[in-house]
Amino acid sequence: MQKIICILFFSFIPCFFQAQSHYFKNYSVEDGLPFIYVKTIYQDENGYLWTGAYGGLSRFDGFTFKTYGTKNGMVGHDVQTITGDNQGNLWIGTTSGVSKFDGANFTNYTTKNGLPSNHVNVIFIDSKQIIWFGTKKGLARFDGDSLVNFSSKNGLIDDCILSFVEDKKGKIWIGTTGGLSKFDGRPRQKSGDEPVGRFTNYKFSNDQSKNRINAMTTNNKDRYLWLGTQNGLYKFDTEKSFWTSAEKQIKNTAITSLVFDERGNLWFGTPEGLFRYNTSGIEEMLVSTEPNGNIIESLYLDIEGNLWLGTYLGLFKYRSAAFTHFTEKDGLQSNFIFQMFRDNDGYLWITTTDGGINRYDGQKFEVFNTENGLSHNNTVSGMQDSHGNIWIGTNGGLSRFMPEKTGAGEKSFVNYYKYNGLLSDSVGVMLEDKNNNLWLGGSGGVTKATVVNEKISFKKFHFGDNWDFQVWSAAEDDNSHLWFGTYKGGLWKYDGNTFEEQAQKLGIPNDVFLAMAKDSKGNLWFGTFAGVFMFDGNKTIHISEKNGLSSDLVYTLTFDHNEKFLWVGTNQALNKLHLQKFYQSGEIEIEHYGKEEGFVGVELNGNGAFLDEDGSIWFGTVNGLIKYNPNEYFPNERESKTSITGFRIFYKDTLLPQNATLPYDFNHISFEFSGICLTNPKKVRYQYKLEGHDKQWSPPSASNFATYSNLPHGKYTFVVKSCNNEDKWNEEPVTFSFKITAPFWKTWWFWALIALITGGLIWLTVHLRIQNIKWKAELNQKMEALKSQALRAQMNPHFLFNAMNSIQHYINNNEKEQANLYLSKFAQMMRAILDNSQKSTVSIADDLKALELFIEMEQLRFEGKFDYEITISKEIDSEYDQLPPMLIQPYVENAIMHGLRNKTEKGKLSISLVVEDNFLTCTIEDDGIGRKKADEIRKKEGEKTHEPAGMMITESRIQILNQLEGSKMNVKITDMKEEKGDEKGTRVKIYIPYIKEEI
Repeated sequence: MQKIICILFFSFIPCFFQAQSHYFKNYSVEDGLPFIYVKTIYQDENGYLWTGAYGGLSRFDGFTFKTYGTKNGMVGHDVQTITGDNQGNLWIGTTSGVSKFDGANFTNYTTKNGLPSNHVNVIFIDSKQIIWFGTKKGLARFDGDSLVNFSSKNGLIDDCILSFVEDKKGKIWIGTTGGLSKFDGRPRQKSGDEPVGRFTNYKFSNDQSKNRINAMTTNNKDRYLWLGTQNGLYKFDTEKSFWTSAEKQIKNTAITSLVFDERGNLWFGTPEGLFRYNTSGIEEMLVSTEPNGNIIESLYLDIEGNLWLGTYLGLFKYRSAAFTHFTEKDGLQSNFIFQMFRDNDGYLWITTTDGGINRYDGQKFEVFNTENGLSHNNTVSGMQDSHGNIWIGTNGGLSRFMPEKTGAGEKSFVNYYKYNGLLSDSVGVMLEDKNNNLWLGGSGGVTKATVVNEKISFKKFHFGDNWDFQVWSAAEDDNSHLWFGTYKGGLWKYDGNTFEEQAQKLGIPNDVFLAMAKDSKGNLWFGTFAGVFMFDGNKTIHISEKNGLSSDLVYTLTFDHNEKFLWVGTNQALNKLHLQKFYQSGEIEIEHYGKEEGFVGVELNGNGAFLDEDGSIWFGTVNGLIKYNPNEYFPNERESKTSITGFRIFYKDTLLPQNATLPYDFNHISFEFSGICLTNPKKVRYQYKLEGHDKQWSPPSASNFATYSNLPHGKYTFVVKSCNNEDKWNEEPVTFSFKITAPFWKTWWFWALIALITGGLIWLTVHLRIQNIKWKAELNQKMEALKSQALRAQMNPHFLFNAMNSIQHYINNNEKEQANLYLSKFAQMMRAILDNSQKSTVSIADDLKALELFIEMEQLRFEGKFDYEITISKEIDSEYDQLPPMLIQPYVENAIMHGLRNKTEKGKLSISLVVEDNFLTCTIEDDGIGRKKADEIRKKEGEKTHEPAGMMITESRIQILNQLEGSKMNVKITDMKEEKGDEKGTRVKIYIPYIKEEI
């Protein structure tokens, strides 16, 4: 069904305002934007701003642009539209099809997948998450599973789809090149395979070219749709189906985009510029002085209330109309503005440098200069006194405005100079006291002007030690004392009689006082080159950069209408001090206003602040006149969008899933995060902590990077939050949890294994120790037995019998002396043997003493059958060096009994002790008959030829000693031979580890 609707005009629009200069921040190719022409704009759920045009897709976080294109997998590079679903997917319409971007990968859809055309003009997602694709050749509806196409054959008014909107009842409206269609949403009916009966169509002109609907929007509060057409702006009543038009104001203007802001303003973009519509009328907004910046292709309102403009000069951001900027282009004669004031007729007067005095009626600027009789074109101060006189202070005298003389050729001012009674021709500040006297600040002091019956009289006051200063500020306190601030001359107070310097008295270390103001509590505020000082009559409080001022060079001070704020103008932007907090608690809270907030003047001039009756504040800057309208200002109540954007392990980028588990040596972790606040990204601050490691939040910082090194094993949660430009912090921080596993030597199973192994080792050690003790005990038992055997061998009955026989022989032969000698030696030997047998080691001297007694007894027994000698090397200390007892004697005995006894001639026994390679080498040498002949003699005598028992016992002892001590004691027996080969004796070498007795 198609309807042609009658058209009414916006008769209720009261007026059309000329273009106002507000701050629009521009982002272009120089800032990283990949294209100069911005076709479409969209903000995702994470706060990123996406733009698209010929050149691809771009993501903006407030600082940098990241570009995506066909090389990343996108279906085409000419982007026409962008939107997003509730799953976080981005849908991009191009002239080559549709791409869905999930943040990592692109999925593409074209006519091969069922689209009616690859040229997609617009994508819209309704409240039910149905996705609508508007193409050049029809409409496609995608419910997530199936794609259904519609065209003019199915009742659509036109196949070229340009815009969508959903009304408050959930109805879908489609704007096309041929008019408006409403999708009724009824169940699909089929005629063959074609869906029918779904659309109600509307046209508002028989001229097809005027039915093109480029953009649509609704405020979702009423039944109206707002339509941007090729022929202007229309308002459509969805219930009564009639149109109203703004044709009178913007007739034949093509509307390219529409959007409502949160305050109810309707914004629409055109090829001729940007417009704002509200109940006050339509206001044109000057976006840029460059023509391409005013060709608006797209508009978008982000979640913070910022308006984004896609133009032919890049991307623009607009916050509010709180600050309006006036310059020479608006009619001012100079951009260098000082004091402003408003007269009783409503005119705003503006003093300028070289531009005379400018008067503003709200529409245009009127100029008064020397040609009109002004004393000088450098004007710096002005006011209207209580008598209605308008005074202008210049650098070349004082001028009084004469409104009755403003006709052609008339001089509008009466001028006064130094020769008329002024202290100086420069008048930097004016003040009217409670007695209606006018005080004029000049070089070296002030002039008091009194007007009586249109006659003026002057009185000059010079104070200070010199004339090299200029009075720039003045105020009257509650005691009717006058205060004057100077440049390079300090602060002075006049009590009606004398001038007194006050800076030193108040503890203010500065001689520049360019601004002064008195609040309703009677406090005096001073703007100096060292910050702001407040004097309450008793104490002075200092506020400076340390407390948050943008600069200590203060030029202006003014209170707002309700005295809630003190506005502090500096050489580096504007500051707003929250007075209520300051008065109540002493807390100093300061907000900054610079270019990002719309205050493009940046640097203010002396006395360049004026509070208007409506609450607006005017500021004079080096870059023009700026009006602040508090009614237009709205704070950013939206939290910044915080997210963790990257991870690094030991400085290497990596991807980590939530609740990641990391090995113990992956314990150097860096986190990168982002807090997106598009209103003013530079004011974003972060705080973070690592739960499980940090006890407190980090101090607020602009750094978006945190690094933790040498983290021990355990569970951690990284928590980060950010604040927006208004210092509003996230209520719910963003978190990332992870775990670092313990090294294997710190795990329970490792320690259980260590405990098991340790227990086993302890058991084994104890067991082996017990076994070793048993073994040593057995060896010691054997050793004791062998020592007993050795003792018995030395004291065997045969030896004793022979010894007794020898003693008896001496007695029978009446050889008493010999008998006594033999008996004495026998007794000494027995005692020595018994003493030594009780010890494990004895000194060499003790062992040799027993040995010598034995040898001497054998000499006596065998009646000088042999001689002997014992030699000890010098390095041996026989009194302290030790050796096992009774080792040498069996071998000496064997040499005597079997080597020397049977020799026919007298033999020789040699015993030597030397140290060789940590061994005590005992050599026993005899020149007897040798072992072979000895064996033969034993055989003849019927004796067995086995080794003597004493030597066998000694060898067994040596083996056990080696086992017990881990030594290498051994015995080597060598048969000595003559050159002919006959034996000539035996050599025995006993190698005993050298034991050095410690003293």
